[in-house]
Amino acid sequence: MQIMSEAFQRAISADTLQTRAYLDFEDFRVQDDGALTSIVIHDECYDGETDTIFGTFIGRYGEADIISQQNQIFEDKAFTPYFGVVLDQGEISYLSYGRMHVYECTRKEDSGKTTLKFIDDRLLFNRIFNFENLTYPMTWRQLLNEAAKQAGIQCSDQQFLNDREVIAEPVFFGLDATCADVVKAIAQASGTFAKITRTNQLELRKPLEESTVVLPQNYYTLETFSNYGPINSLVLGRDPQNDNVYLKDDEAIKRDGLHELRIVNNPLLDDRREALISSLYTALKDFSYSGLTCMMQGFPAFDCGDAITIKSPDDTSKQSYVWNHTLSFQGSLLSQIDAPTLTAAEIAYEGATSIEKKVLETELKVDKVKGEITSKVEETEQKIEIVDGKSEEYFKSLSNSMSQTMDSLNITVSQVEKNEEEVKSQLNSFTLSLDGLKNQFSMTGGNNIIEDSMGIFGTTFQENQSIWKGTYAVDHSTEAKKQNIYGYALMLMNDTLEQQIQVPNGVYTFSFGYQKHKELAKVSLVIDNEVIPLMNDRYTKVEKTIQVTANEISLKFVSDIDHSCTIFNLMGNQGEVASVYCLAPGESWNDYVKIGRGIEIGSDSSDVTFQANADTIGFKNKSGEYIAVFTDTGANMKEISIANRTQLSGILVQNINNQTVFNYIGVK
Repeated sequence: MQIMSEAFQRAISADTLQTRAYLDFEDFRVQDDGALTSIVIHDECYDGETDTIFGTFIGRYGEADIISQQNQIFEDKAFTPYFGVVLDQGEISYLSYGRMHVYECTRKEDSGKTTLKFIDDRLLFNRIFNFENLTYPMTWRQLLNEAAKQAGIQCSDQQFLNDREVIAEPVFFGLDATCADVVKAIAQASGTFAKITRTNQLELRKPLEESTVVLPQNYYTLETFSNYGPINSLVLGRDPQNDNVYLKDDEAIKRDGLHELRIVNNPLLDDRREALISSLYTALKDFSYSGLTCMMQGFPAFDCGDAITIKSPDDTSKQSYVWNHTLSFQGSLLSQIDAPTLTAAEIAYEGATSIEKKVLETELKVDKVKGEITSKVEETEQKIEIVDGKSEEYFKSLSNSMSQTMDSLNITVSQVEKNEEEVKSQLNSFTLSLDGLKNQFSMTGGNNIIEDSMGIFGTTFQENQSIWKGTYAVDHSTEAKKQNIYGYALMLMNDTLEQQIQVPNGVYTFSFGYQKHKELAKVSLVIDNEVIPLMNDRYTKVEKTIQVTANEISLKFVSDIDHSCTIFNLMGNQGEVASVYCLAPGESWNDYVKIGRGIEIGSDSSDVTFQANADTIGFKNKSGEYIAVFTDTGANMKEISIANRTQLSGILVQNINNQTVFNYIGVK
C-alpha cells in the first residue's frame, strides 16, 4: 500500500469524498477540468488463465477518454496518472500510479474526444532474454536484476525468499524465453508475484500481513465466496514423470482437509527441490483468505497483495486480499476489489517451449492487457517467422542430442548387466509358445515389496491363502489404463484391506496415486498406525517414508463405502526416494500369462486355463473348477477323450477299422 499522510487517510475514509485526477505528460498536463473526462486502471496479480497469484507478472493497464486540442500528440507517449483527494483545508493531495505507455490512440473528429489505451513498463519485458553474457555461478537476485536491466528499468532492492540461492550453471527457461519468462520463474520459485512499482521498478511481492480495515459506510456492495486454504501441503513436481517431492502437515490435514499447492516443472527448483522445499513450505504454510468482490469508495492507495479486513453491519468481518483492483474516475473515484478463490491445485512454469506455444502465449498476453503496442506485435510476428525458419535445424540438433543420450544409456545398461549382484530386478523380453499361444513379456517383477499391487494375483492362484486380507475389486476402467502400464488398479470396497509385509529393518518409501469416486466416502491409508486421509476426487500422488525397526510393515486401506476409491501404481521400495512403479519379485502379467504366487496361462479362444501354484497343478474351466489335476502318482480328470490309442494298466485299447480292440500287454 502506498504511504499516505494522516490528512489523506482521514479524507479518503470520510463519508463524503471529493476526488481529483490528472495525466502528467512530459510536455503538457491533462486536467480533470473538462479535458480528462474518464480514466479506468486495472491493477492485477491474479491470472484467470492459470487461476493463481504465485508466479504471475501482470502489468497495470487501462483506458482514458480526453477532450484534446488539435496540436496534442499522444501516440507512443509516456505519462503518469495522479489521483487525489481534497483535504480538510481545501488542499489537494495526490498519489502517483506510475509510468504508463500509450500504445493505441483513437480520435473522433466530430466530438473532439480521444481514447487512449495504455500499459505500464511490464510491456518492456516481452523482449527475448539474452543468456550469452551471463557469468556463473550467480544468484537468483542477480538473475532478476539482469532481467530488469535487459528490459531497461531498475530492480527494487526488496528482499525475497531464497534470493541468495546460487545458480551453478545455465538453466533452460524455454525456447526463446523472454525477460518476463525469467521473472515469472523466479517469482514462482520464491512464492511471490511480480509487479512494476509506482516508482517504475521491478519488484517481487508476497501477500502483506498488516491489514487495512474497510468499514460498512465505505463500501456499496459486498459479495463473498468460499474460503481458500489454509495451505497444508506443498508438492514440487516434475511432469509428466510424476516425480514429486512434498511436505505436509498431517494434523492440519485431519483438521481442515487437504489444501495442497503443486508447483510443477519450475526450472530453478528442478534440481534443488529437496533443498528448497522446506523454506518455501514455511513461507506458504497456513496461507488462507476469504474470496470476495467489493465495490467501494475510490481508494487509490491500494496495491496488489494488500491485506484487507471488510467489516459487515452486523460487526462480523472477512479477511482477504487485494488481488485485482479496478480504479475508475469520472468526476469521482470508484474502486472494485476482487479476491477470487483459487481453485487450481497446480501451477506450472510455462516458458515458451515451441513455436505453437509462442504464438498462443502472445495471444494471451494481448488479451490480458487489453492490447499491447502495435510495433511489439509486429516484432513478435517477425520473430516467429525467423524461429520457424530455424525449426528444422533446432529439431535436428535436438535429435542428435537425444541419440547421444541413448548411446550413453546403452553403455550404462551394459555396465549394470555385468554386475548381477547389484541388480535386484531385470527387464526381460521373451516369447512363450504353447499350442500356438504366443506372448511377449516386456517386464518381470522388480523391487516392489508390496505383493499383488493391482489386485489380480491374490484370489486367482491361492484362494486359501490370499495376499490381501479384506474385500476389494479390480478397476479396469479407462482411467486405470491411463495411469497403469497394465491397465489394472485396486478398487476399495466397504472394508479394511490389509497386507503384512516382512522386510529387513531400514528406511522404506511407499507411493501411489489415488482418485476418490464417492464424495461422502471416508477413505484413508493406515501405515504403521499413522492415518493418511485420501480425500481428493482428482488423481493425486501420495508418498510416505517410514523407518522399520521390527522387520514388519502393516499396510491398510480403510473405506466405508463400496467402490469408493481407486489405488493406482501401489509401490513400496527400500530407501528415502520413491521408485518408478513395478511389480513385486516373481510377478509378471499380461492378458494371457500371469506369474505371481503361481502361473496361469490362458487364451481368449479357449475356455480352459492352465494353473500351477504351491498346492495344485492342473487345468480349470471358466467356472473356476479343476477339470484335471496332476499329482506325484498321476492325474485326476473329470472326462477324457482319446481318438485312436491308449494304454491303461497293461490294457491296450485301439481303434482298428472302426472297431474297438482290447489287448493285454505284459500279462502271462
